[in-house]
Amino acid sequence: MGFFLPVVVLTYCYLYRRAYLKTSLYFLLPAAGYLLFRMTQAFHLADTFPIHAHRPALSALPGNLLDLAHHYVGRYMIRNILYGLYQYTAIEHFWLVVISVMNIVGIVGAIRWLRRQTRHQTEGRSAIFAGLMFLVFALPSLLNGAGGIGGRQLVLPSVGIACGVMWVLSRLQQQWRSVLVIGSIIALLVCQGNAWTQVVACRINGAVYATLKEKRAELLMMDTVIIDTKSFADQIPFTWVHRDFNVLNTYYGAQAFEDWGLQSMVRLVTGATGPMVYIASESPRLTEGDSFEFAVSEPEAYRSVSRQLHTVPQAGTVIIDFQDVFGHDFQNGLRSQDGYQRELTWR
Repeated sequence: MGFFLPVVVLTYCYLYRRAYLKTSLYFLLPAAGYLLFRMTQAFHLADTFPIHAHRPALSALPGNLLDLAHHYVGRYMIRNILYGLYQYTAIEHFWLVVISVMNIVGIVGAIRWLRRQTRHQTEGRSAIFAGLMFLVFALPSLLNGAGGIGGRQLVLPSVGIACGVMWVLSRLQQQWRSVLVIGSIIALLVCQGNAWTQVVACRINGAVYATLKEKRAELLMMDTVIIDTKSFADQIPFTWVHRDFNVLNTYYGAQAFEDWGLQSMVRLVTGATGPMVYIASESPRLTEGDSFEFAVSEPEAYRSVSRQLHTVPQAGTVIIDFQDVFGHDFQNGLRSQDGYQRELTWR
């Protein structure tokens, strides 16, 4: 996203005339290096999947514009706010007390400081600079041919949004302090709730990996490993709106299970020549022919999957499910004793 940083610096030099034009030239060298890095796939050291290639395509612009709108004023923003507030109340009690006390102390201190501040009206060119900064940094994502915009791709564009918010606040009259304080309180609670969501999502992945390491000897003797993500999705509350393409792929908006991530965990434990790994989006069923039948989700398009049925012999197959990892209860991603002491039902 920083490839167009020279354009932003050039605009700043033009609008404010506080730096020499040649200042922006210092950023051309890293920009050119990044371009070469991407075009050569890390100097031919990386094998990039087509979906990760970020090849530009004007045909993807309408869909990406809609996705961008969802992030800032639409579905994703509403989801993040609601999930953030909801997850704030789900923080473990000890940390919730500590965080809440720190919030109160910080907010009271900020209010006292703001009372001593005066409003300085920002010039109109600051709004122009903020808008251009947002547009320039969002452009690579808007032209991404693979479609879709991830939240992590909006870090730099959000700097422009923050500058625009400061410009709006400078235009308010006596209400600017109240607007700033109320907005900051809401943003603080939302961000802390979403941060807790990330903690739990990481714990879930960490618990799966710890289970795989404990079962390493057993996994090395198997031909096939099935990770039953459906069993996790059935036992772990992770969304308010259930979608076919989301089988605990996200935990209240935070990235959780990814096929490539779970497969890599098994590879790290067993080695590159280890057993075949399947990520089941429907729990395996034991058939009359002593085989396991299950479904695997295959991506068809953005936010769309198809289910492919697979059958593997029962012999030489091991299944990792919710009970193997967490036992019978889910406690914010922490493992219980019976989770890793339970023997596998199917051999």
